[in-house]
Amino acid sequence: MTTHLFEADLRRMTRAGLAPLDTEGGLALLDAALATGEATVLGARVDLATLRARGADATIPPFLRSLVRVPARTAPNRSAEREREATVRRELAGLTPQKRRQALLHLVRSAAAAVLGHADVGQVPFDGAFTELGFDSLTAVELRNRVQASTELRLPATLVFDHATPLALAAYLDEELAAGPSPAPAEEARRTLVESGAPDSIEALYRAACRQRKAREAMDLLAAASRLREQFTDPAALATPPRPVRLASGSDEPVLVCLSTITALSGVYQYACFGTALKQRREAWFVPVPGFTAHEPVPAGVDAIVDLHADLVLRCAEARAFALVGHSAGGWLAHAVTSRLDARGVPPVGTVLIDTYLPGSSAFTQVQDALTDMMFDHESTVGRLDSARLTAMGAYLRLFDDWKPEPVRTPALFVRAGEPVTDTVPGDGWRLSWPLPNTTREVPGDHFSMMQSGAATTTEAVDAWLRDIPRPKAG
Repeated sequence: MTTHLFEADLRRMTRAGLAPLDTEGGLALLDAALATGEATVLGARVDLATLRARGADATIPPFLRSLVRVPARTAPNRSAEREREATVRRELAGLTPQKRRQALLHLVRSAAAAVLGHADVGQVPFDGAFTELGFDSLTAVELRNRVQASTELRLPATLVFDHATPLALAAYLDEELAAGPSPAPAEEARRTLVESGAPDSIEALYRAACRQRKAREAMDLLAAASRLREQFTDPAALATPPRPVRLASGSDEPVLVCLSTITALSGVYQYACFGTALKQRREAWFVPVPGFTAHEPVPAGVDAIVDLHADLVLRCAEARAFALVGHSAGGWLAHAVTSRLDARGVPPVGTVLIDTYLPGSSAFTQVQDALTDMMFDHESTVGRLDSARLTAMGAYLRLFDDWKPEPVRTPALFVRAGEPVTDTVPGDGWRLSWPLPNTTREVPGDHFSMMQSGAATTTEAVDAWLRDIPRPKAG
């Protein structure tokens, strides 16, 4: 039994990118070793940083726990925890608005310090960006869970990324508490059924089509439904324009401006580990795309979203040298915005495309089912892929369906994954390339893990290229 548990853990960790045995090659060695029936030494490289991040909630398999030092934890006392949470709620209810805001700020900072393993709440500044403090998708969810338990509010998995600092998060919590309690369970169950769980809803039909491996039909459904969404043509007319989120601070130039993917996984978490890996070397920003919540309109055309992002990029750069970064379909936006800014006479010094598939390419078609499966695997991090997220994806993919990158003068770096997301594609058909002139670098990991557990290596490849890139001459 122990051998089987060890093997299962090792395979799971390898697939997650935490203890990879060079993926397929390493797993083949594992299979060969197991077939001998004898004890065999098998080397494995381990992502200690990610293991430490996971250590706080004990998701590390037992055989790897001795490799990292994490805060000691005792067996949970559920009744004590419930009483402490009830006490917090009672204390909040009896405070004046000003003191409640202060108490919420302390609650957020204390929870953040606990999640990050800090003994002193002072290590979490009230105006420090969560992304700069080292929060990634896993620790962000743990902080959400702690705050949710203390306040009894229903909070999204993206809470930390939606409210960039402890001060902003405390203000949001104060507003939610003032608005009254969350819907009763029965009412919430009814609303979930009506909005997303009904068997004939857009979400349910899309999920069913994906299970049946009808990817083309599934996307056709979303594209058609997206035409019914509110649309915008003039970015200046948006009631609430997207707000850039600072990922990292630093003095090196160029400033990095990271553009979101336009799939249902759209969100700042996509670059959380990437920003953390910059380690205060250079400033980095994340620019979201609108439409992924029910109250936001989607763009009516490619020009609308490109113009919007061109303006947002320049706002982040503040007249400094800057480079654009786009992971996955975010690379389409990065290239299109590069072209638009070049036409305006303010181009970036470089454009970084990270494992970007071309729309309609054979490489994308071959791995589409695997990418969709992995997209659903990330729901615990980004929240439910509801009809708003899915139809927004349908709108963007419809607009970019026949898009092709046009030549630009800006130097480009193409960073591609060294490992496939699925083993069903023969040969190197999964390995990506960019059709325009570029410098290509290959890094460990697959399409997703290269920006998560492998983000440090990806970031270093980008940072090294930026250090060597020629700067335009003044004047």
